[in-house]
Amino acid sequence: MPWIFILGIAIALPISTGSLEGTHEMDWAREAGATVGFGGKWFLYFVRPVFLAMLLGWIWRLVLFAVLLRRLARLHFSLVPSHPDGNGGLGFLDGLPIMFAPIVLALSAIVASFWAHQITHHGAKLLELRVPMIAFLVIIVVLFLAPFFFLMGPLMKAKRVAVLQYGTLSGEHGRMLRERWIEGKDVPDEKGLLGAPEMGPVADHISMFQMVEKMRAIPIGKRAVISVLVPAAIPLLIVVSLQVPIKEILLGLLKAVA
Repeated sequence: MPWIFILGIAIALPISTGSLEGTHEMDWAREAGATVGFGGKWFLYFVRPVFLAMLLGWIWRLVLFAVLLRRLARLHFSLVPSHPDGNGGLGFLDGLPIMFAPIVLALSAIVASFWAHQITHHGAKLLELRVPMIAFLVIIVVLFLAPFFFLMGPLMKAKRVAVLQYGTLSGEHGRMLRERWIEGKDVPDEKGLLGAPEMGPVADHISMFQMVEKMRAIPIGKRAVISVLVPAAIPLLIVVSLQVPIKEILLGLLKAVA
């Protein structure tokens, strides 16, 4: 049903408006006094609907992904707060946003082409586009990483409980060590904390508690941000190069380093 709805919108748009030939992309034809030929009609009545259908399809996939993570967040996770990935064992999710790189690159290319057109043919200045470019990058990153925020609740709860539990365990372990080896007391070790091989030395025990404290509340890190930010930024760099000599700057940096 969603795909039928998406295709219906894509087909109905050029039919319902009927005046797509008055769009900005067709200004060149009107100014020249010419009519829109096959190429223009192909763009208006095929390319644009197909693009709209694909865009809505990707938005629907993003919604489905958000719904999936929202439902998963309601499950009773067996999280490991001391896990080396810093996300209780969910660190593998950091590699998932790379699947959005193609659509992010496509969206950025379309927006960048519009801004490049404004600079080339309408005299727009790069400084005027600075805020929109930054806003676009922020919106893209937030939009495609937003589904992961549904896992914030379980992770924060696991961390909050684990800090108390691991803190209590570390405190009890440290107290028994002090009483036995510093104060010379005969300490009863009913739980076997002092002799448990999995507890390890004191340094390992402290390290385990520190990992719990550093546990992240969101299962995304630098790799996730870069996998979305880089595809979004590449087309914008081409726009920037229209007024900023990026090539000369890079060559100058290389010469300076060499």
